Amino acid sequence: MAITRNNTVSNRILAAYFSKTWRRLPGLDGRVVYVATATPSTVTLIVQGTRNQKLTFSAGQRVIVVGGTFHFPPHTTVFL
Repeated sequence: MAITRNNTVSNRILAAYFSKTWRRLPGLDGRVVYVATATPSTVTLIVQGTRNQKLTFSAGQRVIVVGGTFHFPPHTTVFL
């Protein structure tokens, strides 16, 4: 199991499952913002062409989705 800490932008995400510790804010022009309300807050990703991933964030961090592209702040990744 590999663990990395990074900042990522991806349009290869087929599905994203946010834990219950996220709040969804409506955005403009097809933008959606998710805000972590607790530490840790996780997102499990099904990514095209690679292993599934579980991302961990701290409270207050934001994930921005524009169209089909996800913009992630620094986080910890575990490849499942």
